[in-house]
Formats: sequence, structure tokens, C-alpha cells
Amino acid sequence: MLVVRSLSQRDLPLQEEEVAAVVRLRLDDIEALYKDPAIPAEEWAGGERYPVSVCLADFVPEEDGYLLWAARAARTILAGERSEAFF
Repeated sequence: MLVVRSLSQRDLPLQEEEVAAVVRLRLDDIEALYKDPAIPAEEWAGGERYPVSVCLADFVPEEDGYLLWAARAARTILAGERSEAFF
């Protein structure tokens, strides 16, 4: 989900049976996941915020580049551009 506004934990009620937590990252952080073994992030869980360290394997096992593709697509959209490769 691409969110282009300020967001608080109250804006994201989680269905605890399906979602354990939400991790907040910047687009630059997503790209860093492919270069660094771990990056700092913020986790929202149980109504609290926690600083955490995350790595690529924390998101999608056997990841195939989807997160990087999504970050680049978001950056293209935010720049006001449109690429058919993303739609």
C-alpha cells in the first residue's frame, strides 16, 4: 500500500488474526534493503511503536525483486510520471 500522507496507528486498525504488525519504511529504506544486511525501521504493533531492525527476508521469503519494483513504481508516480511498465 502506498500512503502519501501522515499516518498514525489509529488510522490502521489491524485485524490481529491476520496482521501481527505494520513496519513503516521510507522509499529509500526499501532500496537499502537490497544493499544492507539490515536497516532501521518503525514497527506498529499492539497499539505501540517500536524501533526495529529489518532485513529483506523479514518481508517476503524468496523475494523476487517485488519490493524494489514497487518502490521504484511509487517513486515514478510521486514524480508525476507514468510508465506503462507499472500499470
